[in-house]
Amino acid sequence: MNNRIFIIALVIVLGLPGSVFAQSSAELEELKAQVEALNARIAELERRDQESKEAETTARAEAPAAGESEGTGAKPSWSDRISLKGDFRYRFEGIDEEGLDNRNRQRMRARFSLSAMVNETTRVGMELSTGGNNPRSRDQTLDGDASAKDITLRQAYVNWKPVDQLGLTAGKMPQPWSRTPVDYFYDSDYMPEGLAVQLDAPAGFYGKGYWLQIDERGGDDDTSVWGGEVGYAGDVFYASLGYQDFEDIEGFNPCYQGNCNGNTVDANGNLVFDYNVTRLRAGAKFAGFNLFGSWARNGDAEEDTAYSYGAVYGKVDDPGTWSVAAAYHDVEKDALYGGMIDATFAGGRSANDGYSIKGTYALARNWVGSFIWFDTTTDKLGNPHDYNRYQLDLLWKF
Repeated sequence: MNNRIFIIALVIVLGLPGSVFAQSSAELEELKAQVEALNARIAELERRDQESKEAETTARAEAPAAGESEGTGAKPSWSDRISLKGDFRYRFEGIDEEGLDNRNRQRMRARFSLSAMVNETTRVGMELSTGGNNPRSRDQTLDGDASAKDITLRQAYVNWKPVDQLGLTAGKMPQPWSRTPVDYFYDSDYMPEGLAVQLDAPAGFYGKGYWLQIDERGGDDDTSVWGGEVGYAGDVFYASLGYQDFEDIEGFNPCYQGNCNGNTVDANGNLVFDYNVTRLRAGAKFAGFNLFGSWARNGDAEEDTAYSYGAVYGKVDDPGTWSVAAAYHDVEKDALYGGMIDATFAGGRSANDGYSIKGTYALARNWVGSFIWFDTTTDKLGNPHDYNRYQLDLLWKF
């Protein structure tokens, strides 16, 4: 700034005729006043210029991006609206079934899921996974001379929550019923298809309802499931009462590849009984333990009852944490629909009983190892025999 004043003053002085230097001191004082006024004017212009630049920078930072509405705040980018996650599991498995040769195999499972917020109330979820078309397994056995492995769509659904307490889901979705910590009534890989609603009431109470499609027939009635559940989920206790009504299942075979996994069928392979299943489940969490139990009954069958109970201690979270779990399970031949029951316990067939023991340890961040042992009896009404199985898993999450 001082350099500018000096240059301006020098120009003014050099541009004056020589007689100026002979003028009176009053004239010199006047010239000095003019230079000071010019200095003040330059300072004012520089101040205004700086304020203008600062205002422009602020406006750019606060202005909405292209395609955004003013006055609504910054629109979330795609990375804010979409979340991705997945895991990879490597499994060593051994099967010792009485009357058959022992079987040992290596298996893998890869899952990749996406969740996208469409707007403030609507979310779309999808999952790709190994396992082919089998609805009760995402595992892929390593065989076939290094052949390529299938990746299939295991979930594709929309969830709409007009209010926090109410959610509506449509598509191929996660299971809309509650599960115990160790649950063999339903296979965890089974992803039902249809419509579901959940209402969360105050103080931990909730209600659920669903209509699921099992088999669509062009020339006959479709097999479907109407179901619902009411329950309570507290910090210590939890419990629920559920009901499933399978429509147009008696006299049909809607099972995957025609295999109803131990349910009673006639000479044509069609199911003999209807399935109207009532289920109770309850549990308590205290001192690191989670104790649980379930009971189910099919009101339209002879071999109609299933029950299980067990406990989990510990929680796997940070590296070095661990848990152990044990459960006993007993399912009569037609207590549950065979298309949904767990595919691992007792070979995935009904008319079974036995127990499982599992230990899990966090080896590192997002890396877990586990070992589970099944000691079971299967086909109790026909040819009862032992079915033992072990699984050693290494799981990486990302």
